[in-house]
Amino acid sequence: MALEDALYLSNIAKEVYLIHRRDQFRGTKILQEEIKKNQKIHIFYDTQVKRIEGNEQVEDIILYDRVKKTEERLPTDGVFM
Repeated sequence: MALEDALYLSNIAKEVYLIHRRDQFRGTKILQEEIKKNQKIHIFYDTQVKRIEGNEQVEDIILYDRVKKTEERLPTDGVFM
């Protein structure tokens, strides 16, 4: 479902960030290949959303890389879970 949604959103949005808590997807190989070759989709493996920040709307998400054990701030306009 997430892979299909990311492909759909890539037709609407300038960029799509696909954040996945594991090191690989479970979706079909065909969908995985479509995701990987889509230049609008940026994949974060082994990563969790730690926080969503913003005043009146979403402004940033704080990501936690489970392998590197680091946090990263990612500016964004929206979140789909």
